[in-house]
Amino acid sequence: EYFKPNVESVELQKHVIIGAGTVIMPGVEVGEGSTVGALSFINKSLSPWGVYAGIPAIKLKDRDNSLLNEEKKITLK
Repeated sequence: EYFKPNVESVELQKHVIIGAGTVIMPGVEVGEGSTVGALSFINKSLSPWGVYAGIPAIKLKDRDNSLLNEEKKITLK
């Protein structure tokens, strides 16, 4: 009766990279193209195309999204 787990989904969008040992809490959405460093703790949703790390994870810098141009070239063939 004392243990009530929080059961919510975690959404990882396209081109997301999650480092080994990272903990993602329920109900979090990791935005498109975000990168999270190893052994980080994600307790809130992350905005797209950012580089995050730490406990709790904080945004360190923006990530280049030129990957999307390469994806368009590949999918058009």
